[in-house]
Amino acid sequence: VYCGDLTKIPLEHAVDMLVISAFPNGYVPTRSSLIGALDRAGVSVESLAKNKLHDLRKTCFFWVSKPLSKTHSSTNFRQLACFESDFYGDPPKLVGEVFRGLFPFLSVTHDSTVAMPILAAGDQGYSKREMFDAIVKGAVFWMSRGLGI
Repeated sequence: VYCGDLTKIPLEHAVDMLVISAFPNGYVPTRSSLIGALDRAGVSVESLAKNKLHDLRKTCFFWVSKPLSKTHSSTNFRQLACFESDFYGDPPKLVGEVFRGLFPFLSVTHDSTVAMPILAAGDQGYSKREMFDAIVKGAVFWMSRGLGI
């Protein structure tokens, strides 16, 4: 667990993927959201969403961006994944599927690094405790099955 600004990940803690959450198709950069902070740092989630690498929202409730360009190198993450579960159910029940869906996008030869806030606990208003517990439970379940994060 890391506490810090995910738009300013230090180089020594650079990650392969940053996982965020959003309302379904809702990428408005609000003042209080990570989407807003990313926008202020020069990363438009709305633009990334228009040109997704993979859309897995029907099966794993998230989509994956294409690799970020060199112009975004100061963010210290290579790709973004965006969890959007409200189409299909409550985020606490579905967030573990993000880990299942990450398998094809992470290295099998070395541990990959993933950063994420407590998904759906900001502007979406879900309980931080409930979401944290669901994220940890999902991570443990899929890591015990070989997910190398």
